[in-house]
Amino acid sequence: MACLNEVSLPNLQRILNFYLLRNLASNELFFYIELIKGWDYEKISCIYYVFVMFYYYFFK
Repeated sequence: MACLNEVSLPNLQRILNFYLLRNLASNELFFYIELIKGWDYEKISCIYYVFVMFYYYFFK
């Protein structure tokens, strides 16, 4: 059983990372649409920096 858990944990982490990045990309797209509609630069820049921070955390 322990061997199965050791193999499953990296797979689970990859799945969770994929969903997290997909949600971040979806949120970023939403805020870009809001930018086009309302030109809220402060909100866009905040979300962008959070996205960059997660990108470097997961892929560095």
